[in-house]
Amino acid sequence: MKKLLSVLLALSMLLGCVAFASEDDWDTEAYLVEVVGQDYGPAAETPELRDAAGTNGAVVSGKGEASEVGIAVLEAGGNAVDAAVATGLAIGYFEPNASGLGGGGFMNIWLADEQRAVAISSQFPAPMNVTEDYFAELFDEDGNIDNEKRAEFQASGKSVSIMKALATYQVALDNYGTMTLAEIMPYVIEACQQGIRVTQNFKSLYDSSYSKLIKSEGSQEVWFKDGIIPYELDEVIYNEPLIETFEKIAEEGIEYFYTGELGQKIIDAIQADGGVMTMEDMEQAMTDVLVIEDPVEVTYRGYRLYSMPLPSSGGVILGEILNIMENVDVASMEHNSAEYIHVLSEAMKLAYADRAEYLGDPAYVDDELVEALSSKDYALEQYNKISETPNLDPVAGNPYANEGPNTTHISVIDKDGNMVAMTQSINSHFGCGITVDGVVLSNGLMSFDLEPGHPNSIAPGKLSLSSMTPTILLRPDGTPMLVSGSPGGTYIIACMAQTIINLVDFNLPITEAVYSPRVAGTDGGKTRIEGRLDQEVIDELTEMGHDIEITKDYDPNMGSSNSIVVLDDGTYHGCGDPRRDSQCAAY
Repeated sequence: MKKLLSVLLALSMLLGCVAFASEDDWDTEAYLVEVVGQDYGPAAETPELRDAAGTNGAVVSGKGEASEVGIAVLEAGGNAVDAAVATGLAIGYFEPNASGLGGGGFMNIWLADEQRAVAISSQFPAPMNVTEDYFAELFDEDGNIDNEKRAEFQASGKSVSIMKALATYQVALDNYGTMTLAEIMPYVIEACQQGIRVTQNFKSLYDSSYSKLIKSEGSQEVWFKDGIIPYELDEVIYNEPLIETFEKIAEEGIEYFYTGELGQKIIDAIQADGGVMTMEDMEQAMTDVLVIEDPVEVTYRGYRLYSMPLPSSGGVILGEILNIMENVDVASMEHNSAEYIHVLSEAMKLAYADRAEYLGDPAYVDDELVEALSSKDYALEQYNKISETPNLDPVAGNPYANEGPNTTHISVIDKDGNMVAMTQSINSHFGCGITVDGVVLSNGLMSFDLEPGHPNSIAPGKLSLSSMTPTILLRPDGTPMLVSGSPGGTYIIACMAQTIINLVDFNLPITEAVYSPRVAGTDGGKTRIEGRLDQEVIDELTEMGHDIEITKDYDPNMGSSNSIVVLDDGTYHGCGDPRRDSQCAAY
């Protein structure tokens, strides 16, 4: 405790926010108010364009430095899969708060020569030693969740899920790439030498994660100057241990991470902090990667969309929203008018209610239910529930009557038209806070329903439900139009629906489709709206009876649509979302 107080004292004096003469004067509450969680605003108050265009390839990711790594691999002759893996490794370095080797995610691939989509899932599995009452300690005597206990749990080794990101990269390269991991890694390592610049967005998330990062010796080594002092805006963090880990993986293969020296270090760190993961879990993760030959396929006004199946709810629920909206003459409406936002938010509410009620690990969900949720007939039934009065208490529908989810996103397209949409995560910002040899471990087990008896409740080896929605969209003639996706938890799906509708129905250019103010009907009966929306529209929605919550003008929690469109002349025009630090690179 004395060491921690010394850490906090040095920190407060450095930042100049709260000055104390000695440890006896230390006021933790004052520190928390003044420093931790301080709002540094969006990535940009008046965002500059984050777009780029080219005819040979384009990459969009959460950081420009990572996007450039992908372009370097494309220029070296790699394909979209090679570039996506390289960018995925690099983004784990440059955006460590969002993803990395300690997490997982989903990869959606369009194979141009074969004219088909394939998907790879590396979503968070639970260790085999968990039990159905694994979260019992988080509830009080009355059966209510104790938020303080939950905060402690999710910032500990108890919350770490099995990490499959690296195994997924290996499977993708082996089956669909042209380069090896050893050939890709030098491009990643070279870029990482420049370090991580502390941006406004990063600083806000970094400060709010202070209390869990400072508990881990590995995190102290990497994320604080002299092991105690946080970095400030525009300073540079060098994660040398992760670079060394990359070098070891290049030399020894993924076995070094899963069954070798690093794997044992990871398990030791997890178990020392109360976790139950074992080396057997790590070994299984290395070989048990789910390749999905038939990802979710949905049509919207003749356009064909491919996205992720369960355990991601993204493809199913995005499909349900678009199927409902297909019953609406959206093109006749004014973009972001009260009329349009009303019907869109109502469609979202209905679809999200279904998500909460029905979806989870595909091994625990009826295939016929998923098909029913994705059907046009069910969408029409849902559409008919929408009236002029907002639904403030949406409930799940009955899909059987019509029988017959902190993240980051990468989009890549190469010169041959191969596309990769890849969303990956360590769940919360900086995961559980534990860092081992530069690798931040996730707290992915918190993606499960904490109560037993639900479709998304925890069980040994079970996959948690996700909202990650890496998406590929083809024109009615079958040619590529869009590769896209977003971070943002449950708001991902709402973000993706608006990106697609903005392009297809409103015919907006990609920059405007991404930058436009967003809405989300994802929180029960509430409608969240970015503050940039016309005040007259907000007033009209309020008069209609909507329960409105105004968010930041460029709210990073409303998704970050990292998208590339293929223009009619074949040019690739990509755009990074200004709500975070995203950037496109192209050549």
